[in-house]
Amino acid sequence: MEEGEDSGMNAQRACGRVGVSLHHSVFSLVLAVFLTASLSSCQKEPLNMPGQVPVVILALDTVRADHLGCYGHPFVETPNLDALAAESVVFENCYSAAPWTLPSFASAFTGLYPFHHGAVGGDHARLPPAYATLAEYLKAKGYSTRGYAGVSYLMKDLGVTRGIDSLHVYRHGKVTSRCLKYQDDVLRFLENPPRDRPWYLLVHYFDAHAPYDPPPPFDRRYYHGDPYDPKHTGLENLNTSNNRAMVFRDIRNMYTWLYEVTDPNFAPAQYTAGVAYLDFQLGVVLDALRETGLLDKILLVVMADHGEHLNEHSCWYTHAYPYEECLHVPLILHLPKGQSGGRRVKDEVSLVDLLPSLAELLGLKISGEIDGISLVDAIRGKSLPKRILQAEQGAERTKYVKALWDENWRFQYYNLSGNSWVELYDRHEDPKETTNVASRYPEVVQRFQEELRRRFPADHPITAGGMGVARPLPKDMRDRLRSLGYVH
Repeated sequence: MEEGEDSGMNAQRACGRVGVSLHHSVFSLVLAVFLTASLSSCQKEPLNMPGQVPVVILALDTVRADHLGCYGHPFVETPNLDALAAESVVFENCYSAAPWTLPSFASAFTGLYPFHHGAVGGDHARLPPAYATLAEYLKAKGYSTRGYAGVSYLMKDLGVTRGIDSLHVYRHGKVTSRCLKYQDDVLRFLENPPRDRPWYLLVHYFDAHAPYDPPPPFDRRYYHGDPYDPKHTGLENLNTSNNRAMVFRDIRNMYTWLYEVTDPNFAPAQYTAGVAYLDFQLGVVLDALRETGLLDKILLVVMADHGEHLNEHSCWYTHAYPYEECLHVPLILHLPKGQSGGRRVKDEVSLVDLLPSLAELLGLKISGEIDGISLVDAIRGKSLPKRILQAEQGAERTKYVKALWDENWRFQYYNLSGNSWVELYDRHEDPKETTNVASRYPEVVQRFQEELRRRFPADHPITAGGMGVARPLPKDMRDRLRSLGYVH
């Protein structure tokens, strides 16, 4: 047993001895001092963050938390992330602030919910310069900044990666081969990072995104049937109004990769295989970090921007609505020298908490108010305050969904082209959110409705930050995003 573990166990034992009866006053005083110190150590562990620590963020696109082995998936093979999780702080219940890329990453990098930062898509697709990003905070602290990405929404034009001086975005080609265009560059950088100043590296992986087409030997690793068997049913509604994702996605041309496929189990199995392939690619970078000795010297973050609908809620193979499958994402922090390694935090947290957490760990001064809170207390082993978290979808004032939730309930308010309704789910009894119980619990609905009105003014429910900066996207960018189903 390591010295730190032994001290922690002793502190726990001390916490349970507060009621011991003492007979000698001197001994009582000594023990009281000891107990005070021990109780304090129960509440907070010291963290050693030497100087300006290099920061690496491995950002995973479209990865559900429940599709990683370290988050409980029963058979997916993700040995690299599982091994990293075993020596890191794992946030078991982290949630995105939006079910798709742009607003989610904008929230993670600014600490603001979409309503406040304004980058919600459509003609509000740019993060206003008034809201500083993580890269800008690090750059102001003297960091060298570099990034690699595989999707247009992380281009500098949209502001989410503002502050990254050397940014390389690869937005063409097959989804599961884009990272191959920059993986070698990432490895070369890690072999010879800046020596004269601290540095920040963002690497974005698009591999798990549709179409789910991992290369051999991952292709069909988890599917062993005949996807074209005419006996199967269930995919007839991909391109009809029965596919609820069409409300927010122009997806009529997204499913050519499923041409003549009849088995609805095929795509989810291929998605799982794609996550396994992504883990393989991450393993290349993690191995390099270990081999160069960097892993113990840097602050490493593994996160995902959102999950994916896999036949749930009448949505097929995309991400559209703020349900559990699209919001629950992995968040793994590996601190220098593996501090607090192996800790699993059960408190519910949000990606808006990433910026304030890194700010506290790295000594960054945040300007202005933000929505997130620091998770450093949880990293040290202390419980976090209970909160009502939120997520948002929609870039039009007549077409949006707002989700609020606590540890017991998820509440969703829909306003879709003049039709409005609410949904309420019992997160304990119905974790997959299949039964709307709003009519059974009107008092719970009322409580969340009041909170909704408090958070989102009725006259501009989409964005407070971006209402004045709406500008159409350039045609070439709009065409690229239309090919992914993100714009009409």
